[in-house]
Amino acid sequence: TCGISLPEVEPRLFSFNSPYGACPKCTGLGTVLDVEPELVFPNPTLTLGEGAIQPWSRASHRVGRQSWYWWMLEELSKRHKFSLDVPVGKLSAKIRELLLYGEPEDDTENSDRFEGIIPNLMRRWKETDSEWTRAEIERYMIERECTACRGARIKPEAAAVRIEGKNISE
Repeated sequence: TCGISLPEVEPRLFSFNSPYGACPKCTGLGTVLDVEPELVFPNPTLTLGEGAIQPWSRASHRVGRQSWYWWMLEELSKRHKFSLDVPVGKLSAKIRELLLYGEPEDDTENSDRFEGIIPNLMRRWKETDSEWTRAEIERYMIERECTACRGARIKPEAAAVRIEGKNISE
């Protein structure tokens, strides 16, 4: 009646070392790497034009006034009416959130939707085959407890099985 079906209960369901039992979000580690906003904007006194977006102002991703990133920021600032010459710390919380997480899918009618700095970094981190690129992006990430399993490392289906009121991780 709840709409959830459990696989057959067998030992591998309760093992975070098995793909069958491991939490799908953290793959059984109990933690995940996430981009930390404070590492993205380490100096809130800088403007976007001065390189406030640390991951985009390093090496080959430098936000110069001729770069693709700069064009995206200019378009975003026009759509949402904010200045690229104001220190990031003085931008409204709404604009900082927009910069970090992007525009909702239905927020813009054209293909110029701003992905957001954090989704951009996470996508590139997951998709790259380059260890250098992965390590460069990891400079802006921290390890957090997995929100799906809350550090238990097992699938929710396995955690739902209880003996005397406790699941396998308890």
